[in-house]
Formats: sequence, structure tokens, C-alpha cells
Amino acid sequence: MNKIKLIDTYIARLLMISFILPGAIQVLLLISSTIYFVFHSLLSGYKPAKKNYLWAFLLGSGYLLYLIYLPLTPQQFKGEALMYCEHRISYFLFPFALIAINSSIKDLIKKELPFFAYATLASAFAGNVAFIAHYLSTHNEVLSHVSYRLYFEDITGLHPTYMSLYLGFSICILMLQPITLKPVSRYILYYFLFLFLFSLLAKTPILALFIVLIVLWGATKNFIRSQKAMVISLLLAFLSVVAFVPFLGQRIHEMVQYANNKDTTASVVTNSLYARQLIWKVNTSVLRDNWMLGVGAGKVQSLMNVQYDKYYIPNHIPPVYYGPHNEYINAWLAFGLIGIAILLFTLVVQFYVAVKNKNKLYLSLLILLSITFITETVLSRQQGVTFYALFTALFFFTDNERKKQFT
Repeated sequence: MNKIKLIDTYIARLLMISFILPGAIQVLLLISSTIYFVFHSLLSGYKPAKKNYLWAFLLGSGYLLYLIYLPLTPQQFKGEALMYCEHRISYFLFPFALIAINSSIKDLIKKELPFFAYATLASAFAGNVAFIAHYLSTHNEVLSHVSYRLYFEDITGLHPTYMSLYLGFSICILMLQPITLKPVSRYILYYFLFLFLFSLLAKTPILALFIVLIVLWGATKNFIRSQKAMVISLLLAFLSVVAFVPFLGQRIHEMVQYANNKDTTASVVTNSLYARQLIWKVNTSVLRDNWMLGVGAGKVQSLMNVQYDKYYIPNHIPPVYYGPHNEYINAWLAFGLIGIAILLFTLVVQFYVAVKNKNKLYLSLLILLSITFITETVLSRQQGVTFYALFTALFFFTDNERKKQFT
């Protein structure tokens, strides 16, 4: 029995580590480990409660819209629509897989969440070390925040926003998961997690994490005292970034430039805030004509590209075609009112369950995701949809079975 539990533990750790591995390996580990846990549970005689099938259907219901709209999609856009169906299938499957896993195994998987934090930290550390080595070997290269983020993504395989989301969740795991660590080790882990998060400077995940900290502060007695290591490490990491990261000023300059002159057309190429403004204009332009029924997932980008050309061609700017960069708008553009309604409903239900069950970590995860959704189509990438589908289903079906108390 102990040997089986030991095997379960190592497979759960592989599941946690898989999120920072290359896409094909990640998929292989996610599928194989999930199948193992499902069969292990079913062979032990476990039978899911019938009501959980309904909850699983609810959590994954957004995926069904991709299948419903597929036969309605014009032939020239079906390739794109099929790609979305393939990429987001975990959105539908993970909730059903989690209800087929018994509670003791789900608890064991949750117990290994720190390995997600360790793997995320290791990946971010490798990306930063590789960038420093690259920069030192190319003395003539201009050091910029854009080049740093691009090189970091090449090394880690993770977009900076998704890595920032992972780092934020890792910090929450260290705060809220019972982990036996020496005080020095805890300070070091917090420090480097915050250091890499601030260095990437993905604005929305950082904002989301600070909202999480404010919520926890309000919900937890003596929060500052109990989280002394986190608070001190946060301050030290922030001071380190201000003192030693030279491209911090570039991001601040972007915000100052945007605030002082919102009409500078050429700045969309070099200033991410101008780019965000353009994306918003394009999103609302397409949405204005398709707000009720949507256009189908396969057609969204094509219609957006038409609007982008109306901006780029007259201004003689080389075109860069962005996606919606907003999960809520993306659902609305693709599937109309029913798309945005289902997304919001599933989030509201999960927030209700997290608050009702007094689960701080689940609540923190939902805050991180729902705020990051504002500036990123998280569910359009494998690293985002698998992260969302696995962890939200894990918490929902584990913690909906019992109530916990804020401390």
C-alpha cells in the first residue's frame, strides 16, 4: 500500500512539473498521469457522485460552443476553428477526469502543489541565467525589455504573461499551502519568485497578485505578521529590480509617453500601451456588428485583420496582427452573448464555491485568472488552457466536498 502511495506521489509531482516542459512532453505527461489516476480510482471501486457529472459539464460547457459553431463555420475558416477545438479540448475533458478521481488522490495531488512552484522557479531561473549569458556574449546588442522577454520565451517556451501567472500562483502556493521549509529557504524562494515576476513586468498578473494580497490581508488575522517572509522578500525583490534591472525605465517611459500623448500613431510599434489601445479599438469595432451571435472562433482573427489594415495601410506602418488579448472579448466575439454569459457564469460559480468553502488558494487562483483574462486570451494557448482546466477542476471537486475556515 505504501509503495502504491509512493508511486502516486511521484506521478503527482510529474503532473506539477509538466507545466514548464515542452508542449509535446507536457501533453504526454498530463494525459498519462491523469489516465493513471482515473484507472487507479475506478479499480478501487470509486464511483463519482451523479451530481458531479452536471458540475463537470458546467465547467467545460464553454468548449461545446466550439463544436456547435464548427459546422456553421465557412470552409475557408474551418482550419482555424478545428485548431481551436483541438487546443481547448482539455477545457472540457479535465473536469470529467477529476470527478473520476477519488478524493484521497485529489488531496494527494494538491499536497504536491509546491512542486509546481519549484518547477516554475527553476524554469524562470534558467531563462534569466541564459539571457544574462547571452547578453554578456553579445556586447554590441542593445539591452531592451523587448529583447529580454523574447529571449526568455525562446529559452523557457513560456510567454512572459503565462510565466508571470505561474509565478503569481507559485507565490500563493508558498503562502497558503502547508509546506515544511527552513526560514532561510522560504525567504530565498519568495525573493526569487518576486524578482523574476517584477523583471518580466507583465502588468496584469502583477496587478492580479497585489489584489490577491489585499484580499488575503482583509480575510486573514495578523496577515502581515504571519507572512513576514513574503512581505520582506517582496520589498527586497522590488528594490533589487529598481536598482539592477536597467530596462525597468523603458516600461515606465511607455506609460509616461502614453499618458502624455495618446494620438501618436507610430508608437504602436514600440509602445505596448498604444498597441493595447489599437487592439481595444479593433475588438470593439468587430464586436459592434456581431455582439449578439458572434462570428465563430475560426473567423475572429480574419475579421480583426481587416480592421487592422484600415489602421496600418493609411499610416504606412508594417502590419502586426494581434489577437483579441482579452478572454472575455474573445468569447463574446466568437459566440456572442451566450459565449460571454457561459464564461462569466462558470467563473461566478467557482468564486461562490471558493468563498463558501473558505478556500484561500482556490480564491487566489480565480483572482489571478479572471484579472489576467482582461489583457490575455489565456485559454487560447496550451500553457493557459491546461493550467486553467486542471487546477480549477482540482479545487472545485476537492473543496466542494468540505468546508474550510479562514484563519
